[in-house]
Amino acid sequence: QQIVTEIFKASLFVILSVFLFAEVSTFSIKYSPSNPPLVILYLLSLLLLTIVLIIGKEINGSKAWLHIAGISIQPSEITKLILSIYLPYLIIKKKDKTFNMDNLSKKSFNLIIIIIPFL
Repeated sequence: QQIVTEIFKASLFVILSVFLFAEVSTFSIKYSPSNPPLVILYLLSLLLLTIVLIIGKEINGSKAWLHIAGISIQPSEITKLILSIYLPYLIIKKKDKTFNMDNLSKKSFNLIIIIIPFL
């Protein structure tokens, strides 16, 4: 009985994941000189990562969970999703600039943006 339940849960997860992938792949994030929603989402995800350090709950030896309204979430998973959207935005935004020593500081800033969630 328990094996059937686990197979059902896994199958449901796969079906929902494929559906979500299909939906997200049709989204179009239009490039604009300043795209505040992406920046706000990125900053919000950093805030969630900071909150988990302070009030996160330990589950299976990992203090990476937040309990919100009876649901346990891992902010790191949300950050991965947001970062996977934000990075292409940064690449498109910077695509017309070539690499040289003058813009090395700007590239370093972008690298710092990428590394912050992993600290």
